[in-house]
Amino acid sequence: MHRLARLWLAAAALPFSIAQTAAAEPVRSISGVAGIQIYNNYNAVFIEPWTTDFGDAALAGVAGALDWQLWRKVSYGIEGQIVGHFGSNNHFVVNFIPLNLRYTPDGEYGPIRSFAGGLGVSIASDDPSFEIERQGETQTVLAYWYLETAFDGMGPKRDLFLRLHHRSNAYGTFEADGSSNAVVLGVRQRF
Repeated sequence: MHRLARLWLAAAALPFSIAQTAAAEPVRSISGVAGIQIYNNYNAVFIEPWTTDFGDAALAGVAGALDWQLWRKVSYGIEGQIVGHFGSNNHFVVNFIPLNLRYTPDGEYGPIRSFAGGLGVSIASDDPSFEIERQGETQTVLAYWYLETAFDGMGPKRDLFLRLHHRSNAYGTFEADGSSNAVVLGVRQRF
C-alpha cells in the first residue's frame, strides 16, 4: 500500500482510538455554512486579503462534528460535511475530516473563541467545473483541509466562524492537478 494511503488510514483511525481513551463525552455540534469560491491560491487570503478575487461559484451546506478534550485548551475531533455547490458549479460534495485540532484561548484574544484546522478527504458528485476553470483538470476525490477562526458573541454554545476551505491533489497524492479555495462563513451550535 502506498505510504500516503497508510497515513490517511491512520488519520481516519485516530479519532476512534482517542474516543476509547477520552474520559469525557465528546462535545457534539452541528453547523450551517455558506461561502464563495475564489480564484486566488489559499496563501493570498492570508498575505494579501485585499486582492481576493471572488468567483461566481458559491456553496452552502451542513456539518456535524464530535470533539474530545485532549488538554486544557486543545481538543481533537472528527467532522463530516455535506455541501451543495451552485453558480458556475452544479454538484454536491461530501467532506470527511478525521483530523481536526482546535485551540480555545479562553478570552486571551478578545472576541476570538477558537482557532482550528482540519485535514481529510473530499468526494464530489461530479468533476467541479470551477476547479477545471482554475487548473485545467480535476477529479471527484481530492484532499481537503480547512483553517478556521471562531468568534464569541452568539451565546455560550454558539459560534460564528470564518473558514478557508481548500480542495486539492495534496502535492501529487491524488492524480489530477485540480484545486479550489472558498471563503466560508458559518454558525455552529454545540450540544
